[in-house]
Amino acid sequence: MKKFIFGGFAVLLALALITCDGETPNIINNGDLIDVEYSADGRSLTIYLEGGVPRKTANRALSSDLTRMGHDFYEVIFYDGTNVTRASWEIGESVGVRNVPRGAVGVGINYSLTGAGTTTLTAPASGYGYAALFVGRKDDKTLLAVGRLTAVNGSATTTINENSTSVTFTVAAFDAGASSTAANSSFLTASNGTPSYAVADVGAANTSVQSFGIGGNPFPLFHLPYDSVTHQATVAARYTVSFVAAATATDFWPAVRLAAPTSSKVELRQPRMPIGGSNYYVKNAFLLKASATAAPADGTLVAITNNITGTAGSTNFTNGIEFLFTTAAVALPGIFSFNFEVPVVAVTDLLPSPNPSGIASAITWYVRPAYGTGAYDLDNGNRGSGGCILMGYRPDQLPTIEVSTSSLN
Repeated sequence: MKKFIFGGFAVLLALALITCDGETPNIINNGDLIDVEYSADGRSLTIYLEGGVPRKTANRALSSDLTRMGHDFYEVIFYDGTNVTRASWEIGESVGVRNVPRGAVGVGINYSLTGAGTTTLTAPASGYGYAALFVGRKDDKTLLAVGRLTAVNGSATTTINENSTSVTFTVAAFDAGASSTAANSSFLTASNGTPSYAVADVGAANTSVQSFGIGGNPFPLFHLPYDSVTHQATVAARYTVSFVAAATATDFWPAVRLAAPTSSKVELRQPRMPIGGSNYYVKNAFLLKASATAAPADGTLVAITNNITGTAGSTNFTNGIEFLFTTAAVALPGIFSFNFEVPVVAVTDLLPSPNPSGIASAITWYVRPAYGTGAYDLDNGNRGSGGCILMGYRPDQLPTIEVSTSSLN
C-alpha cells in the first residue's frame, strides 16, 4: 500500500499563535534569518514569533525532501462553535494564525477534538473547540494526512488560553492501495457474494482478484461477476483508507467534512502504465466499455454511492467509499480502469461574519487514490505511484493484452 504517504513517519508540527487582538508577529523570511524551521528528522516544524533563527543549509534541503515525499501544503483550523480561524501555507512560506479563539481569561478552550457529528457538524460543548491540521499537495489539493492538537507551549495539554504561544499537532498520514491479495487491499468487492453482490457482502472473502500481466508487468485485476444464467450482474465495492502508523481513526476522521457532496465522482480511464520513461496504454480492442454517467448497452456503468449527499461543509466524510458496477447482459470480455475523488474541507467551511481580520475561506481538498499524474496510472499493487484500479469482465476469455504508446490505437 502506498501513495497517500509521507513515508511512514508521524509529524509533529508547531505553529505560532498570533495574539488575540490580531497583532502580526515579526515575520522574517529572507536573507540569513527564517521564521520557520524544520527539524532534521522531519518530525517537527517550529514557527518563531519574535525575530528568527539563522538559516541553515539543512532547512532548505528538508523543504525539498518534504516536497518530493508528496506533501508541501498545510491548512490549520480552530473552531469554538462560534468563532473560527484558519490559515494555509506551503513549505518555504511564513506562517501566521490569527485570532485563535482562547475563551475566558484563566480558563481557555480545550481543543482535544477534531470534530463531532455525522449528518451535520455538532457544535462543541461549552469550553471546548475543534482543531485540525490538513496536509497535502498544493498543486491538486490531494489530502495526504490529518493532524490533531496534542500539545500547547510544549506541554501535553490541549487547552489554549491567553498565555499560549505555540501548539503542536500530531499527524496521521494516509495509506491506501490495491493488492492482488484481497486481505491486503484497500479496494474490495462483493464479486463472490452470490446471489446478491450487495454492499453487505463486500469483503476480502468475497473479492475476486488476480495478478494480471500487462506489457510484462503484473497488476491487481478485480473481477466483475459473470452470471451464467442472466449474464447481467450488479456488484458493490468499497475503497477504505488506512493510516501509515497505528492511529485511532476516531481521533482524525471527524475533522474531514464533505465540501460538495454532489461533486464526488468516478473517472473512467484507459489502463495506462509508465514503462521506461514512456506511458503505455492498453489497446482499445481489449477494453470493456465503461461509463460513469450512462449505462452502456454492452458495457459497465460505474457509480459512487456514498459521500454524495449531505450538507456541504458539515456532513462527515465516510471512510469506506462505496461503488456500484452494473454490467450489461451482452457485455463482451474486456478490462478498464477507474479512479475517484471526494472533495472535503477541514472541520467546517464557515467564515466569521463580519470578517474584519480577513480569515481565509476553507480550502477544498480531495480524497483520492493517488496524486499528480499518478492518479491516471494503474495501481501496481506494490507501493507504486499509480492510483487507477484495474477491473475486468471475463478476463480469462481475453487473448494476451497488447499495449501501445498511443491512447488512440
